Amino acid sequence: MATINDFLNIILNVISPFLSRKRLKKYLNGILEPDIEELEVIKRYIETTRPEMITNGSSHILRQVEQMKIPYFRDLTVEELDFLLDKEVGLHGILDVVMAKGGLSRGLASIVWNENRKHYEERKKITGEEAIIFFFIAFIPMIVYGFYIVITRLDSGNNGLPMVSTFPMLSIFFIFYLFYLIFILFPLASIPSNINAAKKRLLAGNNRVIFGNN
Repeated sequence: MATINDFLNIILNVISPFLSRKRLKKYLNGILEPDIEELEVIKRYIETTRPEMITNGSSHILRQVEQMKIPYFRDLTVEELDFLLDKEVGLHGILDVVMAKGGLSRGLASIVWNENRKHYEERKKITGEEAIIFFFIAFIPMIVYGFYIVITRLDSGNNGLPMVSTFPMLSIFFIFYLFYLIFILFPLASIPSNINAAKKRLLAGNNRVIFGNN
């Protein structure tokens, strides 16, 4: 029983980072929707804090520090937010930019900020990168289980781990893996399409002015 509990703890440690992310559900939904409290914080920053800091000539780093306290805006640089507001991009457009930049998954971003040219550009993706990431995440529990079996056999000495004792763990693994697929892997698989959808919304509407070729 202790061996089985150890194995379950290993799996839980692997998936807990996904479960503990506060904003993961919003990224899975495909559209970022701030709650009332977040909207009040954003409003106060745009109406009061940001203008006061600009008027007072606050340094760039101080402005960045304040901006990083703001939900969603923390995913943008000071230059990006200034650019978006100068282009009169609305809140929904700004949230689409945050989503299209990848949000929690920067490696899957569909747009990037060109610091030199001061505009956004579509990111060139590696062929099949989404499938590679999907299969890698799918194999994480298998890799952990394999390492666990190997380490357990080494620790048990020359006789190795009795085969009969692996059957309960294997059964638990398959049950756990089924839940992993349903509640973690399949929902996470929707994130790349949500990121691309945000980019398409930006390109299709008036917000396409944020791209260099418009």
